[in-house]
Amino acid sequence: MIKLWLKENDIPALTSFAGNIDSDSLKPFIFIAQTGDLKAILGVELYNKINTEYIANTLTGVYATIYNEYVIYMLAYFSCSHYIAMNSSKVSNNGIITPEQRADMKEIDRLSARYNSLANNVLVTFEDYMKTIDIPEYKKGCENKRTTNVIGWY
Repeated sequence: MIKLWLKENDIPALTSFAGNIDSDSLKPFIFIAQTGDLKAILGVELYNKINTEYIANTLTGVYATIYNEYVIYMLAYFSCSHYIAMNSSKVSNNGIITPEQRADMKEIDRLSARYNSLANNVLVTFEDYMKTIDIPEYKKGCENKRTTNVIGWY
């Protein structure tokens, strides 16, 4: 089982999400953001190093800086983006359930894109920071470049 890097109150503290959102409903989206978005951004080796030290509670130095000043924010914002985009309906034994009151898809997409944009803004500052330090694990084990909503037109 993957240890999630966000604590229960991180998303309400860092976003406009209310504190009464069921944390269990957020966990799948934190998982998606952590194992998808962040692993692609950090690269497998740096992701694994941060994960190992996070679990052992031994994050220090530049690794603690990366986690505290960049990872937490990217993870919260990417998680919110995924949650908003995919949480407008629930799948259960009774089929697909939609809430009685929900925003229209245009509003849902706009808000999801806004959180994705916030995450990508942090990503840009993270990449600038990584140019100023030299850590051997960065981008190793992840040779595919990550793109953000880029379509190659020829």
